[in-house]
Amino acid sequence: MSETGPSLAAPPDNAGGRPPAWLYAQCWADAMAEVLRKIVGAAFPVAVAEAPSQPGPPGADDLLATIAAAGGARGEMSLRFSRALGLHLAQVFVGEAPEANLAFTAEHREAVQEWLRQVAGLAASAMKARWGEVSLRVEMAEPPPSWAVASRGWLLGSTSAPFAFQIEWQLSAALQACLVAVAPAVADKQERPMPSSPADRAADPLNLLLDV
Repeated sequence: MSETGPSLAAPPDNAGGRPPAWLYAQCWADAMAEVLRKIVGAAFPVAVAEAPSQPGPPGADDLLATIAAAGGARGEMSLRFSRALGLHLAQVFVGEAPEANLAFTAEHREAVQEWLRQVAGLAASAMKARWGEVSLRVEMAEPPPSWAVASRGWLLGSTSAPFAFQIEWQLSAALQACLVAVAPAVADKQERPMPSSPADRAADPLNLLLDV
């Protein structure tokens, strides 16, 4: 895993009552927005959504990436997006002028994978406060993943974004369970009061009585 650019702020615990899967996806959305902003030189807001207003049907030539998480969060995630978006991302990532009519080559695939690895580096840094150290391994996949899907949603570029951006995400049952299990433990650790010092105990009359 490689990291690049500034660290992103971690999502607050129970932000807006959102479930852990949504917060995990938000780390990816924020990381994508930051990397895209640096690439295109303009703001590129990306949001987590249940579904786009006009979702494109899954295509036989869609691109699929799988991300294996280890450490504080363990399990799998997949990202599915159109080949047209993959071509556009690859071209802007390497500094080429976008040309929609070009064939999608192995070089384009490598560029998309490297873009996702940079995104993963930022996403992992944002996850640290909530789930601890997380390593993310990105691979471009051919066959669909065989693991059970526990939750899904979309990462959508805003209407003001420089180009249309829609990526479907899915989380495995293993990752979903880990996110849910780890979150309460982290929150409990953060909220637990620090033990009082000997001086504080001595200053408390009740403690003096109890120590007798």
